[in-house]
This record gives sequence, C-alpha cells and structure tokens, in this order.
Amino acid sequence: MAQQTDCLKLAFGWALGENGWNAGMDSNLQKLDAAVNALRAETLRFYFSNPGTDAESNRAVIEEPAALAGLRVYSSVTPTAQTTIKLLAGAAEVGSVSLSVGEQTKAVAIVDTPLSEGEVLWARIDGPANGIVNVAVQARILRAM
Repeated sequence: MAQQTDCLKLAFGWALGENGWNAGMDSNLQKLDAAVNALRAETLRFYFSNPGTDAESNRAVIEEPAALAGLRVYSSVTPTAQTTIKLLAGAAEVGSVSLSVGEQTKAVAIVDTPLSEGEVLWARIDGPANGIVNVAVQARILRAM
C-alpha cells in the first residue's frame, strides 16, 4: 500500500506489481504540475491614489516573455457610477475590469495574452474616476517555461 509525502501528499512506496498505482500516479502528476505552475506565477501591482479622469498608474517592465492570465481590482470605496480600469502594454489594451456601483473588488480571467520581454505594463482609469479614492490593480502574470 502506498504512503504519502508530507508536503504535497504525493503517493509513493507501492509494492512491485501492486494494483491501483495508476490513479495514485495520475494524482501525483497533477499535483506536481500545479506546483510548477505556481512557480511561474507573478503578481504585478498598479496603484492609484485620489485619481482623476484618465488617471495613469505606476509602470512595470516585463523582464522575460510571459502571459497575462488575469486581473483583479480593489477599491477603498465603491464608485458612484460604472468605472473602467484598463491594463495596457505600451499603448495597446491587454485587459480591462469595470467596477459597478456597489462593487469594491472584481476579478476577470484573461486567456494567456502574450507579453514580450521589455514591454511596459501600466493601468489607466478610462474616463472619470467616479468617486473612487484608492485603487489597486493586480495583474497575474505567468512566465514562459
């Protein structure tokens, strides 16, 4: 009968010729894939404090080829009207999130939008800030393997 490792709970120690190792090994490979994928992930953060119309955030440079996998926005207060925040690579929009009245946080998944080494990422409030005060935008980046 198989045993388990402490950290990832990987199965090991099957007796030679033992039945049932297939499901255990499939589970091991899925856990290892998830662990390696987590090593690829990085979160870039962009901030706004008391933003005005079309406010721009700080910048971040992509240091190696990667892919944008998602965006999350956090606001200290809810907007008075729908407010859209766009993520840009250079001048090109690569993602956006809209906060509606009553929303302080929202996340969107983005299907592997490629980012090149040296590209500059930044966020912009598209139009009026609609009463939001402090905003953080998180971009989930997956480095190429």
